[in-house]
Amino acid sequence: MTRDSERKVTFAVVVGAFVFGTNLFVVKIGTSYMPQLPLMATAISLAGIIMLTVCLAFRKGPAILSGKKYFLELLWIGVIGTSVPALLVAYGVSFSGVTNCMLLQTEVVFSMALGYIFLRENVTREQISLCAFSFLGAFLVLTNGVITNVDFGGVLLLMAPLFYQMGHVVAKRVLRDIDHSIVVTYRLLIGGFFLTAASSILWRDAWTLSTGISESVVTVLLALGYALGNTLWYYGVRHLNLSKATSLLVVQPLVPTILGVLLLGETLSMVKVGGIVLVFLALLRLSQIRSVSR
Repeated sequence: MTRDSERKVTFAVVVGAFVFGTNLFVVKIGTSYMPQLPLMATAISLAGIIMLTVCLAFRKGPAILSGKKYFLELLWIGVIGTSVPALLVAYGVSFSGVTNCMLLQTEVVFSMALGYIFLRENVTREQISLCAFSFLGAFLVLTNGVITNVDFGGVLLLMAPLFYQMGHVVAKRVLRDIDHSIVVTYRLLIGGFFLTAASSILWRDAWTLSTGISESVVTVLLALGYALGNTLWYYGVRHLNLSKATSLLVVQPLVPTILGVLLLGETLSMVKVGGIVLVFLALLRLSQIRSVSR
């Protein structure tokens, strides 16, 4: 891949990261209207339907059917890599402040480790150092420079990245043979199906809950965010090293943090501002490193 092409793909991933970050904020708002499980089940199922409609509109029906030979891999991506972490994030942000979303940056570590072991990706000392700087920035934003105990919501947010990356490692291999939009469609449809099944069992009255204008708007926004964000993300994963693509996600937790300050009245000290600057500087350099294999 040429350097110009890699810049184009990198830009797509960064835009996807902003979309994911906005979704985290919307989830925080949405859980004040609906229980976490029904909210995620509805939003991800709707996102899958949106992607299926788009694929059919672009006459990708035969390509969708060809995905059946990767059913087990797609099942893993949908359940382990989508349903489980989506719930961990939803419960995590509902039990914590939105600034705790910075804990999701641990995904970079899981990505580098799994990409190095299973995908033979090259991880340089510079990448490791830049990730350390981004973690320092995340630490400053999360703690305001003071070490505190991580609450239950924070623990859930720390666990989510591992499951995301366990799905992405498998997706990286499937993307060699299947278009990224098809993988996203399967991911969301399968993930939505299992979340809906779980919601129907655990929340027998889930579909009789209040569905006013606010709940509907939040659900639609989440669905559109999942559809667009995942499409951009898997477009990037298909062409970049998984570790590099994940490194670009360091911007993701900053979005809900900034929105929390602007819209929810949360404070942002100079220490946190310094942390945000560190993360963005690390992101800028990480985006310039080319993707290579060992």
